[in-house]
Amino acid sequence: MPFGLVISSYLGASFLTAILAFLWGDQNKIFGAGIMLASILIYNVLSQYVFVMHGEFGQTVGFFIIQDLILASLFFTLRKSDIQQVTHRWAIVCFGLHGLMVLAHLAKISIGAFAPGHYAAFLNVLAALVLISMVVAFTPKSLGEAKGVLKAKLLYLRLHFSGFFRERTVSGPRVEQMPKSDDERLVTQHIGERIRQARIIRQMSRDQLGEKVGLSGAQIERYEHGKNRVSAPVLYHLSQVLDVDVAEFFEGLSAEGEPGMIRVRRP
Repeated sequence: MPFGLVISSYLGASFLTAILAFLWGDQNKIFGAGIMLASILIYNVLSQYVFVMHGEFGQTVGFFIIQDLILASLFFTLRKSDIQQVTHRWAIVCFGLHGLMVLAHLAKISIGAFAPGHYAAFLNVLAALVLISMVVAFTPKSLGEAKGVLKAKLLYLRLHFSGFFRERTVSGPRVEQMPKSDDERLVTQHIGERIRQARIIRQMSRDQLGEKVGLSGAQIERYEHGKNRVSAPVLYHLSQVLDVDVAEFFEGLSAEGEPGMIRVRRP
């Protein structure tokens, strides 16, 4: 396969991964897609320069060892979310594949383990497996999940274009604008309170709710008290367990809105 076509395929797949992460992923997936896209862009620029100047891919082995070591370490840190108790298997796969790339680089420069052309082909296979594993992991598993997570992200985004983040606090004759950090805290607290209402209506403990969505009871408590922002994917899964429309968590979030009691679907 021509080198230019290989690079174009990698760039296309990495952009697809970034789009999937942005639309349906959490912070870990967005960061993982970002570093993968950046690494492929760097690889593209450097490899084209080396081919033009030397006509040999192996001239930059030292740089690729450093790059893949960094990527492996970053994916290793992404394997476990700071909030969720579940392990991100896609991050473990990416960590392992980049570890194999490092071993391939070392074998290339130390013992010349690869025949001409086999070194680049082996790395291409590993890179393709990294991108495939990310695309599979980042793609929503159902149409309902795709709609629900995207709806939650759009509702978060809508707050930034509505009256909620405008001047709302009056002090004497002067209007004072609430700092953005305070606005975001109000949003987090509001959504946490709506989660608490729905949980109580469903007669579930924090531990029971957390177990169903891969979180600890302590993390559910932090959400309910507004100490941690609820990501769109987690909010969707909470809505599924609590049988609440995602929009219900945002009800009353406006410049003048007053939230009523959250509405859950009755069995």
